[in-house]
Amino acid sequence: MADIIRITEEHIINDKGFSNPYWFFANAEGLDPLADPQTAVPACEHRKNGGWMGKCRIRFTLDLGGLCRIDSVVAGAAEADCAVRVKAGTPFAYEFEAEDTPAADGWVEIPVQRETRYLNLSFVYNKAPKAIVIYGERLEPECTYPEEPVHPYAPLDKFVGSNGFVNDMHDVNCAVSYIREYHTWNWTAKRGEDGLAVLAANPSANGGRWDFDEYYKRCHDDGISVIPTLQADNSGREFFGERHFCKPAERMDDTEDPSDYRLYASMVYQFAARYGSNKNVDPATIRVTEDNEPLVGLGYLEGAEFLNEPDGWWMDRTAYYTPFELAAFLSACYDGHEGTMGVGFGAKCADPNFRVSMSGLATVEAFWVKAMHFWAKFNRKDGKLPFDIINIHHYCTKVVNTSEVVDANTAGRDMGDTVFMGVSPEEGDIVGEVAGMVKYRNTYCPDLEIWLTEFGWDTNQDYRTDMSAHAYGPYTPREVQAMWLLREYLVLTPYIDRAAMFMSRDCLPEDKAVGKFGSSGMVTNPIEVDWKHCIGGNKKNSYYHIFTLNRILQGCTFAEFVPSGNANVNIYRFVTGDGKSRYALWCHTADNVRVPGLQLPVSGAEYTLVTPAYNECLGIRTPLAVKDSKVTVDVSEQPVFVLEV
Repeated sequence: MADIIRITEEHIINDKGFSNPYWFFANAEGLDPLADPQTAVPACEHRKNGGWMGKCRIRFTLDLGGLCRIDSVVAGAAEADCAVRVKAGTPFAYEFEAEDTPAADGWVEIPVQRETRYLNLSFVYNKAPKAIVIYGERLEPECTYPEEPVHPYAPLDKFVGSNGFVNDMHDVNCAVSYIREYHTWNWTAKRGEDGLAVLAANPSANGGRWDFDEYYKRCHDDGISVIPTLQADNSGREFFGERHFCKPAERMDDTEDPSDYRLYASMVYQFAARYGSNKNVDPATIRVTEDNEPLVGLGYLEGAEFLNEPDGWWMDRTAYYTPFELAAFLSACYDGHEGTMGVGFGAKCADPNFRVSMSGLATVEAFWVKAMHFWAKFNRKDGKLPFDIINIHHYCTKVVNTSEVVDANTAGRDMGDTVFMGVSPEEGDIVGEVAGMVKYRNTYCPDLEIWLTEFGWDTNQDYRTDMSAHAYGPYTPREVQAMWLLREYLVLTPYIDRAAMFMSRDCLPEDKAVGKFGSSGMVTNPIEVDWKHCIGGNKKNSYYHIFTLNRILQGCTFAEFVPSGNANVNIYRFVTGDGKSRYALWCHTADNVRVPGLQLPVSGAEYTLVTPAYNECLGIRTPLAVKDSKVTVDVSEQPVFVLEV
């Protein structure tokens, strides 16, 4: 009887990007159905299998970490007609394929009899087996997996960012050091007669509503880095064609050939040629509309992001990208799939210094990057991930029973049995949420940066607003939003490279913005909006708090966690380029904890206390007396800062 090859999460490459394939093996732990054919198939936990997702094939690869003899794959059925397909051999060119269907509530053995390091398994998602057992023998020792190395702390000059728009008020832009600019593809591109992109930026392709040259130049001149996220809407889908971006609804197979994304990759080339720093782009490759000047090397942008949340499981299959599809798409965008697509495709082919951000993922799961890395190792000669920046989103919320919600804001609210509500970044464990991605980056691709490009809280208090920063104690909703935003920026400084709150401005008047993201801005809904600019709108507390933090972190890197002597107090020390210390202090609680008179050890001679405040862009600044190498600070859940002068 063959041995059972134990499968761990380390072995799994999640090709499809949804569900957790490890569950199939964890559910079979301790079972040996070949030795005992009467072994009962274990119960099946609930899986998300409705709609298009249930109709797709779930597929995953096993990298066993060394050569094995695979005798067979045994699967326990969830129901009749649960066809299980097994492939073995070289990934993306498997030499062996077999398929069989177990009886309902029974086991089926699929003989393999191959020496291989790789297996690929697939089945229709809503007919997935309940458990899988791999039989065989290891022929060579399993490879060792590296320990996570120490990764240097990132400079914080561009750490504090926000999501924004081309027509935002410029003083709002100045609160941050970088902007993730929401930008629909066809605002600055048209489809040429040959099916490739033609750039139209000034005047823009959407009727000339905005001058993107002017917007990018103004931000650049003010030291604000703009990273456009070139995304889709319904008109974009029609404009760019079915095979290039969004697959037709009836298509359930995958699109993993970079050449399928030629149109988008041609647009990326034009965008990087115009706004990147390379002034020596071949003029013959530039394609602009007749009313646009063919400019190159303007140097206004350091990079761009291509697509937004392509892992959106809530969308249909036309918009969802699997990890392998996304890797192929990004390979086309990065360098025209290593130049194989010809001249005029990919950002790096226009400007080698133009930075490519991975499409911002709605999930923080590291298996996405792991799967894309696997695709690259077998489909790119350099074997490298085709982007410079890992890009993720996460919002801190929790589900609560309405009976547990006791604050006064429930009066007159429309509430069901349970509600979502926002929680502080510490209660939401944002550091733990990003830890897996940070570990993967540090271990396997340390040259890449990690950006968290969406996080935040709404200030509308209706409990249908499921990411609301609810008022508590003495704090108003706007004050809670402001201090939680600062705390999330701060707790992430030791781990990632940039963070961008969502977003610059509210979508609706604050009291009417019921629902997600309607009131998550730094500025209330503008009094008037024309096509070129937002006019009016009141700045919230968060605007001033973020402005203050951004200025404090300029020229700094994280240095150390400082022991506070109080279980409720966090103290982070940052250091400037000239070696001076800057401290952030706050209580990481959310129930109005206060610690008066905390003694902070210092080594310098002169310090200033900075307290973020409404209507104060640089905070309220107060000199601190140094006594016995300590300064005294009153600490609350609102961060304050101690700066060495």
